[in-house]
Amino acid sequence: MGAEDRFPYKVSISKDGNYFTFFSGYTEKYAEEKKLGWHQDDRVHFYTKEGNKQLWTYRTSGSPEISPDGSYVIVDYSAGEGGGYDILTYEGKKVFEYPSKKWWGDASYVFSPDSNYFAVVDEPRRPLTLFQRDGTKLWERGIHKRPASISEGAAYISTYPYRDAIHPENSHNGIVYNKAGNVVMEGFGFLSGNGSKIAILSSGKVSIMSLPDKVTTKEIPVQASFAVFSYDGRYLVLRNESTLIGFDLLEDIRKEITITELGKFPLILLTTDGKYLLILPEWESSKIYYYQLY
Repeated sequence: MGAEDRFPYKVSISKDGNYFTFFSGYTEKYAEEKKLGWHQDDRVHFYTKEGNKQLWTYRTSGSPEISPDGSYVIVDYSAGEGGGYDILTYEGKKVFEYPSKKWWGDASYVFSPDSNYFAVVDEPRRPLTLFQRDGTKLWERGIHKRPASISEGAAYISTYPYRDAIHPENSHNGIVYNKAGNVVMEGFGFLSGNGSKIAILSSGKVSIMSLPDKVTTKEIPVQASFAVFSYDGRYLVLRNESTLIGFDLLEDIRKEITITELGKFPLILLTTDGKYLLILPEWESSKIYYYQLY
């Protein structure tokens, strides 16, 4: 089997850029020619940037997510009621397996900047669950679409809005929890890495609030669907349709970048210091954009 018989998907990179992982499966054409079953021989690949060397592969039907420090990988898999996710070290050793009752939806993860915690929603319409890096389950709360962000040490965790027409009592505009699992506030927010700020996205504006006092320090008149902070909360990038808007909140500097092919689910990464931006417009895009903002 040649490389042309497989397709890569769901690339994930450690914060320092030293490790990256991705999922691969047979192309539809190859699977039809060989009469292979769906997801047969799907694999996760783990590489180091040194010599572009593959360290290991792991057979699974799901997609991987690497921790910020590159020390472990969460692998999501779906198998009817037998779905769940595995935790593997950077050496490929499985240290924990968490079965769930998920069906075919993809799990969504967010890692704390220190890599010591991760929050998971198995699939839309499931609870938010907080874990330690060793797989210890700390708590499970509510019904959610997906997690949005998590701060250092899991001090705060935010989620996307959720709408349920059948059970409207479960609907909400996004919830922010603290490490103990208590509700801190409601709203669709994105946290800075150190947990000192949160950007609350609402109709026609973005409110920047300080934490833990929840005081609004700045309001930006823009309709945004996504936000990402630098670790210290000084720099912020907002998405408004095909435009990315960068803010230096200390010096009150604004910069705009327009990417016409920005899709529904782009990958938008901001470096820890907030000065560089990496954008994959869509998962199947052939272009990657890299900008120096400041």
